[in-house]
Amino acid sequence: MAIQEVSFSRLVVVMQVLLALVGMAVGGYVYVTLQMADIQRIKVHVVTVVSDEHRRSEELARLARYYVRTVDAQVRQHYEAVAMLYDGLSPAWQQLATQGDFTLSERDQLTVMHMHLQQLRAIELQAVRLARVNEPKGPPLNASIALLSGTTYQHVQQDVFQALDAFSTRLQTRLQAALSKLAFRLVWLQWLLMVLFLLLGYMCLHTVRRLKQILGADVDKVHAEATRLYHGTLQEAIVVPSGLGGSVLGRLAEIQKQLGSARTREHAARKNSQRQAQLYLALRQCNQAIVRCQSRQALFEQICRIIVVFGHAKMVWIGELDADNETILAVATYGEGTDYLNRVTISANMDIASGRGPCGLSIATDNPCWVDDFLNDSRTVMWHQHAAQFGWAACASLPLHCAGKVVGCLSLYADQPGAFDSEVQNLLLEMAADIDFALDRFAIESERAQYRESLRLNEEHARQVLENALDAVINIDAYGVITEWSGSALRIFGYTRDEVLGRNLAEVIVPPVHREAHATGMQRLLQSGEPHLIGKLIEITALRRDGAEFPVELTIASIARDGEHYFSAFVRDISRRKASEARITYLANYDALTGLPNRNHLNECVRKEIQRAQQFQTQFALMFLDLDHFKDVNDSLGHSFGDSLLIELAQRFQALLRHDDVICRLGGDEFVFLIHGADHQAAKEMVERLLCVIDEPIQIEQYQLSVSASIGITLYPDDGEDIESLQRNADVAMYRTKKESRNGYRFFSSTMQIQSARNLQLVNALRQAITLEQLAVFYQPQIDLQTQEVIGVEALLRWTHPELGPISPAEFIPLAESSGLIMSIGGWVLEQAVQQIQCWHAEGFENMRVAVNLSSIQFRNPELPVLVAKVLEKHALSPAFLELELTEGVALEDPVGAMTMMDALDQLGVRLSIDDFGTGYSSLSYLKKFKVYKLKIDQSFVRDISTDEEDKAIVIAIIHLARSLGLKTIAEGVETPSQQDFLQSHGCDEMQGYLLSRPLSSVDATVFLRSRYPES
Repeated sequence: MAIQEVSFSRLVVVMQVLLALVGMAVGGYVYVTLQMADIQRIKVHVVTVVSDEHRRSEELARLARYYVRTVDAQVRQHYEAVAMLYDGLSPAWQQLATQGDFTLSERDQLTVMHMHLQQLRAIELQAVRLARVNEPKGPPLNASIALLSGTTYQHVQQDVFQALDAFSTRLQTRLQAALSKLAFRLVWLQWLLMVLFLLLGYMCLHTVRRLKQILGADVDKVHAEATRLYHGTLQEAIVVPSGLGGSVLGRLAEIQKQLGSARTREHAARKNSQRQAQLYLALRQCNQAIVRCQSRQALFEQICRIIVVFGHAKMVWIGELDADNETILAVATYGEGTDYLNRVTISANMDIASGRGPCGLSIATDNPCWVDDFLNDSRTVMWHQHAAQFGWAACASLPLHCAGKVVGCLSLYADQPGAFDSEVQNLLLEMAADIDFALDRFAIESERAQYRESLRLNEEHARQVLENALDAVINIDAYGVITEWSGSALRIFGYTRDEVLGRNLAEVIVPPVHREAHATGMQRLLQSGEPHLIGKLIEITALRRDGAEFPVELTIASIARDGEHYFSAFVRDISRRKASEARITYLANYDALTGLPNRNHLNECVRKEIQRAQQFQTQFALMFLDLDHFKDVNDSLGHSFGDSLLIELAQRFQALLRHDDVICRLGGDEFVFLIHGADHQAAKEMVERLLCVIDEPIQIEQYQLSVSASIGITLYPDDGEDIESLQRNADVAMYRTKKESRNGYRFFSSTMQIQSARNLQLVNALRQAITLEQLAVFYQPQIDLQTQEVIGVEALLRWTHPELGPISPAEFIPLAESSGLIMSIGGWVLEQAVQQIQCWHAEGFENMRVAVNLSSIQFRNPELPVLVAKVLEKHALSPAFLELELTEGVALEDPVGAMTMMDALDQLGVRLSIDDFGTGYSSLSYLKKFKVYKLKIDQSFVRDISTDEEDKAIVIAIIHLARSLGLKTIAEGVETPSQQDFLQSHGCDEMQGYLLSRPLSSVDATVFLRSRYPES
């Protein structure tokens, strides 16, 4: 069996058996050796004893002989002493007998020898006794000597010696045989011991080898390593030879590793325990801070400091959401790297990168965010560089709440990965919950403080109100005696508080005529217990200190206290209100500026006049008067001059009217006249007188003003039988006057009604014209007079109604402007024109541009540049191919606003031109400031330039003016070659008109362009 296959315990058992055998063999060897030594000692002892016995016998014989010869008593005594000493067997023989373990024959031999000795002693004693008789100085007896020298004595002595020698020989022989046998055994035991020692050495060698295999090293090293482990020295790792991993040293190495791991875990646990203890301490400190701190900011700063100092965090900060809930602002920080927070923006919006970090996630999701490995976590990529700089290895961010709403976050940074285990997380969640509780408490305390402050302010306000209120507050007892008098009561009634306290209320503020009724009412109130006046608002007359009576509004409140009744009177001076009510009543029926009746009063008067006319079968006239260009007065001189003008005219009008006639001002520059009992002739005479009065100059300060008016007249019952019809028809007649001539009058007629009805019909139809595809854009070509090339077109709007037929732009465009439809229609025209130009560009007519007319309403719209830009962008058209036309009247209505709008359009790249130039009141100072590039000569000047010298001069002047300002000119309405020649000869740049082409539909215009440019 191989040694490595034998277990160490079996080797030990074998070793123990071998050691036992060796022990036994050694014991046997020692035992045999001791036995041999004993036998050897016995042999020596036997020889010594035999020799001693010979000597003793001889000495006794010698002493006996000497004595019997000398009869010396001393010798005898000596002999007796020796004989007594050796009586029987000597001590040596006795010792030998006890040690010798004699055989039976040896004992018999020893007995015989003993008998012979006794015989020998007996002979000697007999001789001695015989010799003693002769003491002390007697001669020796021959008998005694004969006894000792006789043959008997000698034979006995010889027998003793023979027996002694025979015993010694026999004993020596037996002892020698035993000694030989023991010697053989000793030799055998020596060989056995040699074999056993060889086996033991062999086993020891293999046991040591096996032990070393088991131990993994020598015992000293294992002991040393075990001692190091015992003493907890784990820094130096135990080196285990190859293949001995299962040895004791290997186990010690594993134990060292396990102890190291255990120590690491213990260290980690201790650190964790310490960290938890620190966190518990931090939590306790935070709770104490929550109790102590009186503000959010102080609490946040304390918490950050406590967590860093007691919780051993690297850095802690608390952030709050800004007003827009988009950015997290650091409101409190502590620890290493706090300056970094001032250099970064942390968002709460998860749509951006800085909002997907731990803080943003915790706020956005309302859940804690734990980052165990800050430097390797994808959520913290943006901050890895800063984390490495400041030693942040782990991070935690917990949302903070106030009133259940997330308001911020608590962020902690640790220097060890995985620092925020479950127990730490629970502690931090508890801490966050405590902070939430504190925030709720602060919010509640803030609300309470606000409530207390509000209560204080309300009380202060109540005192201020009591002292400064418009209403007087007067407290009286059940007997009407004044117990309190407010500051407003002093202001209203004129009495100070000291003057009225203790006096009866009736004596102070109730007029004498009402005092008896007041006393009766108070008595009835106290007796009946029916306070029908309590809490109700009543108006009475009161008395001031100076005796003046005035209206007041009174409210009485009843107060029951300690079984007694008190009353509080709230008194308000309503003198001004009464005056205001009278004023309001006046203003509700009269014009504040002129003092004339207004529309309300007029309607009432017309109703009464209709009732009277119906009753007496009479007529009356209703006239609407509107001043012509009154706005110019206000715009040029100011509204104060306009108001003075209206007042002067109102006075003139009132001077013309009869007592029964009524004049009212509707507002602005509109007046309405109700002429009692007037027929057609009387109304005509009255209106002519009015026009004459208006025509007279009016002097206002340094200005002499001349105005005119347009008047419309209706007669009852011919033109209407109710107020609405009469007023509507008079208004129609007035506007007809303004449209046709101004400075005149018109009686209402059925034709006006027809036109008004048509206008209404056209406006209603126009609202659906785009949807019903009744509108169309026509295009009139424009050419360059030098090259004769078509350079563009003018977009012209046309309307064909399925029932009314084609409707002139001159008729429906004003209606569109007055109804507000021009904005939608103008936008539609612009888009159609731009779309058509883009189509022509796509067909090869790349230089074509379009001119679109703008109304005044469109031009004043601030969204016009935006609309133009959108349309151009929608159809991908360059602004250079769009030209907007506006009349000079539109531009000069508001020159500053016009320049602003032109600048905005010019920035888009759109060109502007002035249409109908020369027909209005041109201002050359503004013209040079306007960003226009072209003037369009009105067709009224072009029509007669062949024959009319004035028209020629005007056209030439416009062309020269434009050229001097760097502007182009285009003439419209060119119908004859002579007109074209004249314009071309005087440097006009462009023209359009029937000579070239009528306005064409988009299809016909395309055909026209193809005919002009067949190669395109």
